[in-house]
Amino acid sequence: MHLNKLVIKQVVSKITAFFISYKLVTKMSVKIILSLAIFILNAQIIKAAEIYGAPSEITSWRISCNADIGAVKRLGNTYTFTKSRNNCGKETIWKWSQRSEIISNALSINVKAAYSFSTKLSVESKSNTKFTFFQVHDGRDACAPPLKIDWKIDNTLEFRSDFKMADSGAKHCVVNRSLQYSKPLNNVVLRRDGTVYFIEVILFFDGLGNFDVSLYIDGTKILEGTYSHDERFQKPRKFEFKHGSYSSNMFDYKLSSEGIKFKRID
Repeated sequence: MHLNKLVIKQVVSKITAFFISYKLVTKMSVKIILSLAIFILNAQIIKAAEIYGAPSEITSWRISCNADIGAVKRLGNTYTFTKSRNNCGKETIWKWSQRSEIISNALSINVKAAYSFSTKLSVESKSNTKFTFFQVHDGRDACAPPLKIDWKIDNTLEFRSDFKMADSGAKHCVVNRSLQYSKPLNNVVLRRDGTVYFIEVILFFDGLGNFDVSLYIDGTKILEGTYSHDERFQKPRKFEFKHGSYSSNMFDYKLSSEGIKFKRID
């Protein structure tokens, strides 16, 4: 709080000096001074939160990429996702035509902390189409993100992950073998008949743009791996989290996610 007052005092002092130097001090200029001070203070607070903030819980979610009206619904603490066109508007060499997701606020890559994302998840669909239901994204325009968790056609789960070469396009993606080819620790086959599963994703961020991840289903660890880039690859600018359904092909489904919690656990 003392820092905020100091920032206000410094900002007001500098802006006031500017107006005085040009003999512009009026009732209107006073209002402008206060408005600018508040604006700059808010910017300082946001910047500080991005650099130093490690929230105890991530609770802010919004619809990602303008999903079709009605494709993402919320009732209390339950989200329901149904098929939607991919309205992100960015064309790549891969044709991912279906997207119905929510996205969180961004987490700074400087955050060194552990988080648990958990939810009660169920799928109802007659299709065996592969889809992604959770992502850790860094804002890149191409390549797989640092982490995708895919529900495969055989109803098992897998990690997908790419590194992106620095200053490169979609053709310069390098598979992250630590995640993408991680072998299941337990063979769990899921169902698409509305069966509810307790899904938990544990993430350990090192504050340098890297993380370890473990995936649990009903308390059983299924997969684990690491995202760790080096100087050859584009450094993440931020981490943001996506949840819902993202797939190459359109298909009919109902994905329900109840009681989402995303808490710091260290």
